[in-house]
Amino acid sequence: MKRLILGMAAMVFGLFSFSVMAEEVEEAVIISWDEASAESFDDISLGEEIEVEDYATFQFPVSDFERYTNEEYKLYLKMIIMNTQLKEAVFANTSSVKVVYDDKYEFSGEIRRIANTEELEMGGYSSANDKIKPLYYGSYKIECLVPVIIKETDKPLRIEFKVDDLAFVYHVRK
Repeated sequence: MKRLILGMAAMVFGLFSFSVMAEEVEEAVIISWDEASAESFDDISLGEEIEVEDYATFQFPVSDFERYTNEEYKLYLKMIIMNTQLKEAVFANTSSVKVVYDDKYEFSGEIRRIANTEELEMGGYSSANDKIKPLYYGSYKIECLVPVIIKETDKPLRIEFKVDDLAFVYHVRK
C-alpha cells in the first residue's frame, strides 16, 4: 500500500528525486516540513521511505536483535537520513527512544550516528561532528537493550522514537 501526500512544491522538486529512488522503495510518504511538525508516522515499515519536503528523507532498511550479554539483546532499527535542507543539519539532536513490549513494559534507548559502507556508497559520510551536508546521507542506529525473553516470545513489540519534532513507531511484532 502506498501512502503519498503531495504538496505543490513536491510536485515541482520532489517528484524528480522520488522517481529516481522509486524502484528500490516499497512505500513512500511525501509531506511538507510545515505539515511534519505535527506529524506522527504510526506504522513505518522496513523498506519504506518518508520524505519531509525541504527537511529530510528517511529510510528504514533493517531491524534485528544482536546478542549483548547472556541476559540481554540489543534491539535495533537502522535509519538512513538524507538532508534535503539548503544547509548542513544535525538530526536527532533532540531525540528519544522507547521500546514497548506486550503493551506494558517500557525500555529506554538511544539514537546513535554510525558510518558504514552503505552510507559511503550513497554519497559519503559528511563529517565526524554529526552535521550532514545538503543532499548527503547519514546513518543512524535506533537501539535499546532488552531482556532475552523479549526476543524469544511472540508478544507485541514496538519501537517508538522521535527525531526532532517527528514521531515514528515501528512494530517489530504486532
